[in-house]
Amino acid sequence: MNNLNQSREVLIVRQSQMERAIQYSTLLGIKPTPQDLLMISDVFTDFILNGKDKEVMDRARKMDTYISEQYLGRREGDFEND
Repeated sequence: MNNLNQSREVLIVRQSQMERAIQYSTLLGIKPTPQDLLMISDVFTDFILNGKDKEVMDRARKMDTYISEQYLGRREGDFEND
């Protein structure tokens, strides 16, 4: 869906979740690439628009794993002691 076809409400959600993605990155102390920032924002936006469904939660878990491996130097097995 391109921006011209999206409702005003969806555009507001997308913008606010981009801000949340930046806040989340700052909280983690990472400097994501623009592509990764969009990925984070998209997952947050999907959660707001679609709720906690299986697909959104699977994407969130994959995002967590990716961020941990890419930016925090942690591997999936490292989470067992958290």
